[in-house]
Parts: sequence; C-alpha cells; structure tokens
Amino acid sequence: MEFVARNCAAFQTILNDKTITVFEKGRSARADIEAALKLQRKDFDLDKFGMVMP
Repeated sequence: MEFVARNCAAFQTILNDKTITVFEKGRSARADIEAALKLQRKDFDLDKFGMVMP
C-alpha cells in the first residue's frame, strides 16, 4: 500500500509504529524495497508501481 501526502507530519503515527515496515522515497534503497516486496509477490516490479498526485 502506498500513502501520499503533501506534509510528512501526517505520517508520524505510521513512521513511529515499529510493527510497520516503511520505505521512504529517496531514503530507502531500491534493492531493499524490491527484496522485501518480492517475498510477498514474486513478480513485483518497482518500475510498474507508483502513484500520480494531481
């Protein structure tokens, strides 16, 4: 699931919850993201995953 907001403060609860794995754009390595998500979905491709915000 991807969450998008204009202000990162909106995510403080999620970011502080240690039971949730969080990948932040620009901070998390692409290889780490793909490795974690491929455990759940073998055909996961980060190039085909995204969100467009108007």
